[in-house]
Amino acid sequence: MSPKEFYNSQLEEYLNSKKALTKKSSLYSIIRVVVFIVFLVAIIYEVNERAMQASILLTILLVGLLAILIKSHNKIKNLLKLVSNLVELSNLELARLNGEYSAIDGGNEFANDQHPYSSDLDFFGQKSIFQLVNQTTSFFGKQKLAQWLLGVPEKAEILKRQIAAKELGKNQEWCLDYRATGIGEQINEKEFSSFKNWLHQKPTLLSSAFLKWAIIIIPILILLISTGAFIFNYTLLANFPVLLISGILLSRQHKYASQTVNSTYKALTTLQVLGKQLAALERSPFSSAYMAEIKGAVASNRIAGLEIEKLHKLLDHLQARNGMMHVFINIPFMLDIRWLIKLEEWRTQNAEHVENWFESLATTECLVSLSGLYFNHPSWVTPSFADTAYEFKAEELIHPMLGGEGIANNFSFEGLGQTNLITGPNMAGKSTFLRTVATSYVLAQIGAPVRAHKFVINPRVQVFTAMRVKDNLSESVSSFYAELERIKQLIEKVKAGEQCLYFLDEILKGTNSADRHKGAEALIRQLHKLEATGFISTHDLELGELAAKEDFVRNFSFESEINEGEITFDYTIKEGICSSFNACELMRQMGIEVN
Repeated sequence: MSPKEFYNSQLEEYLNSKKALTKKSSLYSIIRVVVFIVFLVAIIYEVNERAMQASILLTILLVGLLAILIKSHNKIKNLLKLVSNLVELSNLELARLNGEYSAIDGGNEFANDQHPYSSDLDFFGQKSIFQLVNQTTSFFGKQKLAQWLLGVPEKAEILKRQIAAKELGKNQEWCLDYRATGIGEQINEKEFSSFKNWLHQKPTLLSSAFLKWAIIIIPILILLISTGAFIFNYTLLANFPVLLISGILLSRQHKYASQTVNSTYKALTTLQVLGKQLAALERSPFSSAYMAEIKGAVASNRIAGLEIEKLHKLLDHLQARNGMMHVFINIPFMLDIRWLIKLEEWRTQNAEHVENWFESLATTECLVSLSGLYFNHPSWVTPSFADTAYEFKAEELIHPMLGGEGIANNFSFEGLGQTNLITGPNMAGKSTFLRTVATSYVLAQIGAPVRAHKFVINPRVQVFTAMRVKDNLSESVSSFYAELERIKQLIEKVKAGEQCLYFLDEILKGTNSADRHKGAEALIRQLHKLEATGFISTHDLELGELAAKEDFVRNFSFESEINEGEITFDYTIKEGICSSFNACELMRQMGIEVN
């Protein structure tokens, strides 16, 4: 079954479930209203008949029935929400397969012009690599995915990611369920920081034996006094001294309770979602080394899913203090202090584990994202890794964002200090080829598949690009000077001992021909001495003559053909210097008279 067939099949199933659950939910709403009206009429009738015992019994029965109906209805509504999310995700994946990314978060906040490659390779923003990969649902999952895309991990880490992602890719139904569970009201980074600060606060009530006894003794005293008042027919005001003591104790903790609510209320919905995801992880059928590590982390000392669910319930109880009727229950039962003590107990037992749990969830979201690439593109290859310096082999390589069939290219090189010099006319494919190689290289390094039939790299090398250097008028920086600053950055990295695979597009285009040729040749020689390897594209055909003198330079080109004024391209890389030009013909087509 192809990915499109799978998602269409799932979509049909989810839509049928959504329709059935919607009907069921509506039915429960009607039943609740009918039950309420019928019992209300019956209670009013019994009250009018002075049958107090019957009216009290009916009231208790009504409350019980409504509680059962509400609980059952909430389960159906939660299922309906999950199925609605699954419908949304299925449509999202179908759109992604069709090259439509507008509904997918592009991670714009991670864009960084100073990064070695992300800006030049369209890693963030609209129609970006982030949109191609991203299947995260939380801010911390999104942050970790961005970190993966911007970093260079060890070979062992990449292999672990590959194996785990392929294992997840074989069970996309589980991945869809996991993502659907995560869709909802999620806290942002600032709110999460506030929650983390609360997690690590020192307990203030936990050491008070007096308060621990008070929350037991005071409710018992009030219950005994109230029972005595009913049996011996004395006033309930006898509870006043005990209620006063309770009120004083609660007032002293009022500020603490309010601060706790303010620090945690934004996390409440998120905790419910994360508790379900952690429980799903614990029950998951996956056994790869990475998934085994994650499952071990969430179920080691404390069972994460159960503990997060417990925390959610405790915070939910404390949040109820904002309700109108809370004061009438809070004082006799000392609920604020009761929940605050239980929350302090929870923090003492679990605070040190929570960040590891969130880290495990973030890692799982990233692996699920990679699994989506493996599943959505079964023809893409799993990269292999070599130890030879700068080794690179690609067969039938195509840019991952190109629609349709795309034009595939084969390319290979290896060794220190090598320069692949690419010449060619305008629009022939030089820049696209550089971006294809660089982007595919980074995808391989994060553990993703690559759009090729074969792809081999040395994973210890970091990609470095200078392809879209812009001027900065506010800082009086010309595009030529900005390009030099970028090249300086490359040289400093290489001098510092970093292995960089460089991609320099239209090198030194901001200066005259003589300076460009002299400067480009000097740079190629310097990069060779520094043992850096990479690609340089240029219109300077004379620069290609360097290959005849030095064995560390290889010439490649893209060509165009002009037939009866029409320019055609095959976008296929060839060995040797470019032999065709099209600038004048392009100018003529734009209405510029060229003799």
